[in-house]
Amino acid sequence: MPYTSTQSPNPRPPMKTNRWLMPLLVASAGVLILLHHITYQPALSQGDHGRDLYAAAASLRGDVPYRDYWWVYGPLMPSYYGLFFKFFGMTVPSILLGKLVLNVLSGVLCYLALSALMAPLWAFLGALWFWSFQPDFFFTYNHAGGITMITAVIAALFSYLAGGKVRFLWLGLTAIFILGLIKVNFGLCALFSFSASVFVIDRIQGYAKPSGRKLFYLTALGFLPLAFFAVYTLLLQGLPLYYIRQCLPYLRSDHPYHMAFLDVVRLWIDGTWMNMNISWPNRFFGVLILAATLQSAALVSQKAVERRTVLAAGILVFFYVTHLHEFLDGGVFYRTFWSKPFSILLTFLVLETAFRRMASAVKVLLFGTLLLAVALNLFEQIDIIRAKKLPEQYLAHPRAEVITGNAPQWIDTVQRTTGYLETHLKKDETFFALPYDVIYYYLSGRASPTRQLIFFEHINITPEQEKDIIAGLEAKGVRTIVLSSRMRVRIEGGMGIFGETHCPLLWQYIQTHYKPAAQFGDWVNEPGWAWNHGTVVLEKTGE
Repeated sequence: MPYTSTQSPNPRPPMKTNRWLMPLLVASAGVLILLHHITYQPALSQGDHGRDLYAAAASLRGDVPYRDYWWVYGPLMPSYYGLFFKFFGMTVPSILLGKLVLNVLSGVLCYLALSALMAPLWAFLGALWFWSFQPDFFFTYNHAGGITMITAVIAALFSYLAGGKVRFLWLGLTAIFILGLIKVNFGLCALFSFSASVFVIDRIQGYAKPSGRKLFYLTALGFLPLAFFAVYTLLLQGLPLYYIRQCLPYLRSDHPYHMAFLDVVRLWIDGTWMNMNISWPNRFFGVLILAATLQSAALVSQKAVERRTVLAAGILVFFYVTHLHEFLDGGVFYRTFWSKPFSILLTFLVLETAFRRMASAVKVLLFGTLLLAVALNLFEQIDIIRAKKLPEQYLAHPRAEVITGNAPQWIDTVQRTTGYLETHLKKDETFFALPYDVIYYYLSGRASPTRQLIFFEHINITPEQEKDIIAGLEAKGVRTIVLSSRMRVRIEGGMGIFGETHCPLLWQYIQTHYKPAAQFGDWVNEPGWAWNHGTVVLEKTGE
């Protein structure tokens, strides 16, 4: 057809011109929204966060996860955060900066996933909603990388759904491989969900027959599982079986949380209902989602919704369910956080579908209401952080330099214990911290004298392992031990009482060869994950 006066002989597709503009604007918004988190840690734990900080620092020394120190996730993230230590200094805000980069990228990927199916402005609001309401894995920095790769998988899958371009399949598999190096069970879960979704999309959309996807399925179902197996086998080669199970606790007997399946389902229903009714805004939003779901279902029944939109909704439900597998196994509620990105994306898919044909005034009202909810939640977060910017909330150690939400007593105990160690230890001398107080290795800049960093009942430390640890302490001439009040946990399941419920040989060795030299903090109240923290420093007798 000849060009008309309104056509250019060399048309330039608008999508090409603006291809990166909106993602850059979305990323800029994410940085502005999340920037205040760089200097604030809501709760800093001596165990879990101490482990992550220690692992990042150990990566700079060339230490390898599993082989050189106990690590319970995939091997990738210590190296990632170690780079931020290297380039931005060894402080907690450097780690928080690394986490911010991942959180911003996750929101951008949510935008890319939604923009493949709806108007950019609605997709942008979905990214804002993600940054505002996606719950944080408060106990580890590791999982921020996992959420980023999960959103990358969905973005790749929806981009493939929108146009059938094969390159998005390979981008999705790349994200899955990285996810498997962050947390292997979610890598395998995403691999299964992605492959099954591609099969369904191809059958319904007619992009290709399974025989035309031989290389894809060979890579997805053959090469990638073998690659995961090879990487983990290489890292775990030669290590005792009991230690491998401690690092990869995927058998039911390897973790303390167990619940019958029907009880877990009931817990999920109760939790969802409670969240919907916790406040009037939550109730309003719950009613809105229910109404939008019913309206969308009616439109689907009338065949008034694009097939790919229906497919996308089904894929999100499928991913949501499969990524609940950890929660369904043990009933630990924060494990539902892995599925939250899918529910956020599904929420905006349903809302945009339901309101697409309504009057512009109604759509503007809805958009404004959701934007207001985002703004109010973000302002509330900023106010919380501003209220914590007090001298007594600042962990001033040169390797910390962070405002925390911990009680001032916790901060004082950590600083006094670290100060004692730095004063009394020789330049290259290390110490032994237990049952799970890895933060002192990180703050004092010392390497653990033992590969094992955690000593709780559910870790199932064997007598053979105890003997190896004792031999290592003797060989390295460890004169100092830091023992925290977490050695006696009576309420929290799976922790136990050190020396009674677990590690009797190690406890006997400590009692025989060490005596108290200093004591700090709270030894009265029940010790907690990041509160009621007390320490006693033991010195070896006769030295």
